[in-house]
Amino acid sequence: MTGDEFRDHIAALLRIRYERVQTEVKIAAKKADIRFEIQAGPKRRTRVAAECKRWGRALTRDHVKDILADYDPAFQNKEIDEIWIICDQTPAPGAREFAEAYRHCQLMTGMECEQEIVDFRPMITSLIESYKIDPISKYYIPPSFYIADEEKADLHSHIEKWLADQEAGPIAIWAGYGMGKTSYSKFLASVLAQNCCDDYAARIPILISLGEFTTAPDLETLITAQLTNHYGVRFFSTAAFRLLNAHHRFVIILDGFDEMKFAMAPNDFNHISAQIRKTAAVDSKLLLLGRPDSIESEEEVSRLTSSRLHTIPLKADSGPDFQSLRMAFLSKEEYLTLIRNFLATATDTKARRKPLDQLIETVASLDLGDILSRPVQAKMLAEVAADPDADLSAISRFTLYELFIRSILRREEEKAARKHVGTSQRIHFMRLLAWWLWTVKKTRTFAANEIPLDIVQQFQIPNVSLEGLRRELLIGSVLEEKNVGHFLAEKDAGIFYFPHTSFTEFLVADYIMSADFLSLDVAKLPDALYGEVPTFLQEHPSKDAIFTIYNRMKIARIAMTTGCIQVLLNDFKTRLHVELTKPESADPWDVCLRYFMLHAEGRPVDARKFLFACLDAGSPTTELAAIYCIMYEDALSGQSADSAIARMVLHIFRRVGFSDLFSALERGETTARSSNLNHLAEIVTNSIKLTRGANIVFDLSGFSSVALNFIGAACSVRDVIERIAKTFNVPDNNLLASTTDTAERALVSDLARREGTIRIIPTISPPAQDV
Repeated sequence: MTGDEFRDHIAALLRIRYERVQTEVKIAAKKADIRFEIQAGPKRRTRVAAECKRWGRALTRDHVKDILADYDPAFQNKEIDEIWIICDQTPAPGAREFAEAYRHCQLMTGMECEQEIVDFRPMITSLIESYKIDPISKYYIPPSFYIADEEKADLHSHIEKWLADQEAGPIAIWAGYGMGKTSYSKFLASVLAQNCCDDYAARIPILISLGEFTTAPDLETLITAQLTNHYGVRFFSTAAFRLLNAHHRFVIILDGFDEMKFAMAPNDFNHISAQIRKTAAVDSKLLLLGRPDSIESEEEVSRLTSSRLHTIPLKADSGPDFQSLRMAFLSKEEYLTLIRNFLATATDTKARRKPLDQLIETVASLDLGDILSRPVQAKMLAEVAADPDADLSAISRFTLYELFIRSILRREEEKAARKHVGTSQRIHFMRLLAWWLWTVKKTRTFAANEIPLDIVQQFQIPNVSLEGLRRELLIGSVLEEKNVGHFLAEKDAGIFYFPHTSFTEFLVADYIMSADFLSLDVAKLPDALYGEVPTFLQEHPSKDAIFTIYNRMKIARIAMTTGCIQVLLNDFKTRLHVELTKPESADPWDVCLRYFMLHAEGRPVDARKFLFACLDAGSPTTELAAIYCIMYEDALSGQSADSAIARMVLHIFRRVGFSDLFSALERGETTARSSNLNHLAEIVTNSIKLTRGANIVFDLSGFSSVALNFIGAACSVRDVIERIAKTFNVPDNNLLASTTDTAERALVSDLARREGTIRIIPTISPPAQDV
């Protein structure tokens, strides 16, 4: 930085707070580096001249004396009221004392000038103190990350080297739920804040919890609002942020990116990604933390963390590429240390519980697989172990969460104020609340007045208002509340949230398998099976939870998604059931899942063979399922679906009967021969149209309406339907290629030359018997 650049930087700082800031202003016989005014009341202004010295060495007493002499004529003429001497180095001994002898003179460094204008000390103090009083500081285990395969390295050491390297780009830290991302962000912010206390020139940490925001904000505005409204940093503005960020004064820590993205529309994601990259382009010391599964595609990964256009070797923007780190799971030694540290500081039950070494020995002997390798679950087990009445002999992760929640509620139930609502009611309330958050609101946080009344009313207490009941249900449950400041534009409304997303996921799984699960909620199941919900279901004590859910879906004949199908097929019992599916006795969803399974296994030819066998099975529901899946060939098959669709249409014509088709064309309509052909009769009437050019058009929406009457929404895979054509043109050549029978080929050619719709009326005649 040159002397002029130093002067301009100081002038920009002064403009944040003061008025009429000018550079290179002549006063008396001296040209002042900067002249500005300080408003001191409605009428009084203090006129100040600032002399900026970037000499690369300490200012001495003599230097100060010479500067004061240069400005003395202007001071005597009352052109200025004060002189600020701002230097880049700490002044030499004696220089400050000499300056302080003159009431109109102040000597400071550039950093001290910054501190005078924008004082970050309230935020710095808050970051230090909030971590100190956080219980996690007592049992915190330093996290590590994977550097190659399963080799691990200390995360904080890596971050310290990154901070020291001015050329290093931003970092994204990815980890699943409960891995300690938020704990590390708080720890890092407190360490950096302490560095600022020791040396104000150190980078200032800005910790933003993105999970508190349900839409993509403007990042600069968000940071400004957070610092001014939440931390009380005075005179901070977006202009101040831009200036100081450009001079590399901050370390920006953005935690909970996945929780913000959870409810984002694609354009919101693009917006916040651009905001993050724009900020990192100015200063690369930006740290992003979130769950990896929040990024749904390679394109999203590229948009957020890379300057390259997706699949194209061109730079899309000037932002730096992110270094992605994956947090490592705790080793057994680490999680036992965490549990030991927690128990050593949990004083409330020490008198009644077993000796610490005995508890650790019991925990070490538990066969929990890798459950405790997540800090959040190790901490939960520690909380259970701290309870002298808890039994640690048989614990799964599902049981661990259940024990923890029941332990908390039992303590609440002992309080006099909690006696009106029992543990079972509170658990049911939390299940319903979690289900609503997970499937409807789709955010982690909520305001009390957002809770649907039909949930609250289920727990009505005589002589207690709904508002009072709602409050009681909230504060007596495993929920946390915080009052958010104006920076969230939520006023001071109480915002509630489960202490961790995994609690929501557990409660959703628990609700699905509970006796209280409502039949009207079955339709939402496909949209609920994501995140860790399937994992909790797999660990449910019933052992067959996923298969049970699949059977519920089949009975309800609801639509699904490919994500839901993947979860179902990942379950051993469900997959085995689907693998054993026989066309002649299959449920429609069994047909559909077997088709998707064959495609997932890379067996498209076998998938088609299976569908054609289902067409020939003679079961109306199996036929309809096969027709659905044949249309999915348009999206899933690497080869053209034309031949399969032509064969499907020919199958329909054969089953209805060419004689009936021609009769309907000639007479305007005809009746199906038997009731087991009614589904095909309706398909011909509503889905098939003969057009000019020997084309037959098959309409998807018409078919879906027919299928709805016979198999409900079974076999309707919503996200695949969105990708396939809505009408299929079937040339007569494709139909002719599907048959070698000369007489049938003649009938097909004759039919294809006709135009219009074919009206076949369903019948109540009994099903035709096989001869």
